Amino acid sequence: MKKSPLLLTIVLAGIFITNICAAQKIVAFASLPQGTANFFQASALAKVFQQHTKIRARVNPLRGTALGIAAVSAGEAEFMMGAMPDMSDMYNGRDRHKGKDFKNLRLVFNNRPLPIGLLVHKDSGIKSFRDLKGKRLPSGWKAFPMQNQYQIAMLKTVGLTVDDVQGVPVPDLIRAANDFKEGKNDATAIAIVAPMVVELDNAVGGIRFLSLPEGPDALKALQSVHEDFFIVSVEPSKRQVGIEGPTRILAVDITVTSATQVPDDIVYALTKTAYENKADLVKAHGSFGSFHPKNMVKRSFSIPYHPGAIKFYKEVGLWTEEK
Repeated sequence: MKKSPLLLTIVLAGIFITNICAAQKIVAFASLPQGTANFFQASALAKVFQQHTKIRARVNPLRGTALGIAAVSAGEAEFMMGAMPDMSDMYNGRDRHKGKDFKNLRLVFNNRPLPIGLLVHKDSGIKSFRDLKGKRLPSGWKAFPMQNQYQIAMLKTVGLTVDDVQGVPVPDLIRAANDFKEGKNDATAIAIVAPMVVELDNAVGGIRFLSLPEGPDALKALQSVHEDFFIVSVEPSKRQVGIEGPTRILAVDITVTSATQVPDDIVYALTKTAYENKADLVKAHGSFGSFHPKNMVKRSFSIPYHPGAIKFYKEVGLWTEEK
């Protein structure tokens, strides 16, 4: 039967519209709240991903890492950049996640170490972690429970516990930082590259990050709280506020996580984009200066890698069958 010109036009229009919709697929990156280092890093990654793939990308800021990972697991976002301790706890159903199922989480790539320090007023009498005894520290952290673990671990390196400090209840990073600015607490834990560090430094007339104790016992104390904690040494620089000399800081790996339901080609595209475009990532956010494409694979993590990522790593020789 010969199709009429009108029917043929409708069919072709339908195909055209379908192709447009497919081309305009939107990929969501979950992140921590606006103002955090994580938000700006996720925004930078989404921007570069969109530039190099023509796949539209948006950032969905949420109040905590656990909420972001849960969104990825539930299919409400495709990717989440976050701290490995949070991700491994959720994947393995540990601690507060016990009995919950996040086994569909999959790694995309290891980004870089994130140093998380405890800052104080520059002119305060707090010179070391031991001086925190009796001082006011944020507590509660309902929207960001891992922050409790960071503080517990840092205090443990000098034999202190949360009972040795005064807890000031906060829900999240933003409130803790604002409380410090307003003089409601004496110290707060924060990523040393967070934009808020500069804001706090300006607001209170100078801040200083405390240095963890020397020796192997400090690392042992940190890892008794969580095996994914480690220590990095940070040197003073013009770009790093609050680091007055070589400073030992708690660190965690920041990784990008996806889930099994995310198509292989989407994950492959993100992996390839990150590997091939470090310069653009650094331009979008300076923290990517410590991202090294050759270190994107770290097989010691407990979460499996996504098949789409593995496919790319095999192509560039970063993946072997031997773990």
